[in-house]
Amino acid sequence: MRTIACVIGLAGVAAAPCTGSIQVTFDLLVQTGDLVPGTNIPYTGLTRADASNGNFAWRGDAPGATGIYARVNGTDTIVAQTGMANPAGGFFTDGSFSLALGKIDANDFAFRAAGGIYASFGGSPLQLIANTSTINPNTGSNYTSFQQPYISNGEIAFTNGVSSPQASTTVFSGGTLNATFNSTSPLPSPMNGSAFLLGNSVINNGTVGIQVFDSSSVQGILTNRAGTPNMVATGYQNMPGQTFNFGQFLDPTIDNDNIAFIAWGPGGTGPGGVGSYRAIYLDDGNTFSTIIDTGSPAPQGGIFTDFARGPSLFGDTLLFTAGVNGSSALSGVYAYFGGETILIADTSMTFDGKTPASFDLSQQALYATDRGTFFINFTDGSQANYTFHIIPAPGAAALLALGAIPAFRRTRNHR
Repeated sequence: MRTIACVIGLAGVAAAPCTGSIQVTFDLLVQTGDLVPGTNIPYTGLTRADASNGNFAWRGDAPGATGIYARVNGTDTIVAQTGMANPAGGFFTDGSFSLALGKIDANDFAFRAAGGIYASFGGSPLQLIANTSTINPNTGSNYTSFQQPYISNGEIAFTNGVSSPQASTTVFSGGTLNATFNSTSPLPSPMNGSAFLLGNSVINNGTVGIQVFDSSSVQGILTNRAGTPNMVATGYQNMPGQTFNFGQFLDPTIDNDNIAFIAWGPGGTGPGGVGSYRAIYLDDGNTFSTIIDTGSPAPQGGIFTDFARGPSLFGDTLLFTAGVNGSSALSGVYAYFGGETILIADTSMTFDGKTPASFDLSQQALYATDRGTFFINFTDGSQANYTFHIIPAPGAAALLALGAIPAFRRTRNHR
């Protein structure tokens, strides 16, 4: 697998020289110090942004103006904010949004705040989806707590609680809360018994994916793809090409029926026997593919030794954060694009004269095969979200078109 390290800096970005066939350009989306929409109050903190159809959503922190904000059709707007009426009663405060992230799909928004799940569809007034006064259709009792929601095509998936017996997944669709997974139902083979721990419930076009732990504390990725619960991967199976089983999984990401996730093996299995072997996997319902793993060559030289945030998946492109030669897994942002692994940004670059300390990204950071967004913590304590655009050189564009849906490394039949 050939790798490319080629970045062109816009928006005041100092970048590595271009020697390959791909360029990456950047634009600033939002940064601390910018004014909160509708106020003269500057942002003091930000979260990583979600992206959809060229629109974006994030949480912004500001005294007296913390909330969920968005850029829709190029204009910054307020989704929910301190002082606004809460559909559940009373008013939102700064503290209401302490655990919130902005989730977006086209012009629809969802977020967790004030002990509940809220949404706005197509510019309609904010509505309460569920809170701890709402009956959970999975259990017949009230919801107890909520993990982050995900939104797609007017449907919202979210997990109640974490551990059994309250842990469950609900999908809000057509104005109705629908039971999807719960901790009392047996998990599909080869898992043992029922789930006692559940991760975030992600959704895309009706397909839900979730990280689960069975009654023996073995982990797996569960989905309702094809209409019935099934396991994508479990700790009872060997990691592809390895002599040891899957150990730990991170929450999956979904694009239509394609599911991607990061997983790692036991300690001592990483490069040179240090740390854990880790890899990014893609399952399209027919084949299960190892996209990239620890020990793979990094675009700027050296080898990948860790993976963290992401991946974000759109079409054939995966976006992820990774560490090289033992560095932090949040020290660089990379994309698997057109069959190549390319560097998007790392801590050796500067953005508008500032040096990144670390990066972060949402599982919904990509909004096209060649466009996405990422978050930066700078060494001076400021924060920002940037957008990027991957641009193949004219000759390379034709080659990439011919190579659409590339041959992934170490592909094997999973079914």
